[in-house]
Amino acid sequence: MCIIAVKPAGASVTDHWDWLDNCWKRNPNGGGLMFPDSGAIRCVKGFMPWPAMSDWIKRSASALKPRQVAFHFRIATHGDVNAANTHPFPITHKQARLVKRDTHSRHAFMHNGILVGLVDRQAADSDSLVFARDYLAPFGDAVTETPLRQVLTALGGSNKFAIMSAGKGTYLMG
Repeated sequence: MCIIAVKPAGASVTDHWDWLDNCWKRNPNGGGLMFPDSGAIRCVKGFMPWPAMSDWIKRSASALKPRQVAFHFRIATHGDVNAANTHPFPITHKQARLVKRDTHSRHAFMHNGILVGLVDRQAADSDSLVFARDYLAPFGDAVTETPLRQVLTALGGSNKFAIMSAGKGTYLMG
């Protein structure tokens, strides 16, 4: 399964470099990260080789230190192994924004697990991309409200979810 790791605000990402490197080695199908930036959530993704992601993180380490940052390391179960299916996903109906490698959004989403029945294993889009687009986006700003968080928690099993929301923080479910 994928790995979601959250760095608290104030912690240095470079202090845990071996851990991040190990996350990639165990989940080498792409990576990304999300963090608060300019009143929105910035989604940076589409890193396919580890050196691309690690170089970006090292160059951005001082800017990331004061922010909470969620990292995602993908192991593909559904969808093509490509930059478009890496996490995070802005919560939107717009396919072009879901696959964009660097974007800002009011809310963003990461998933760890398998959402059975959303897509065929041969589909190009991952189950997580489809979930963000077709199931979370209709909630709009209510995506962080308690009822939906309770539903996501109840999905349970091996599914874990992270939703980061501008001005509201990060919610971890499952």
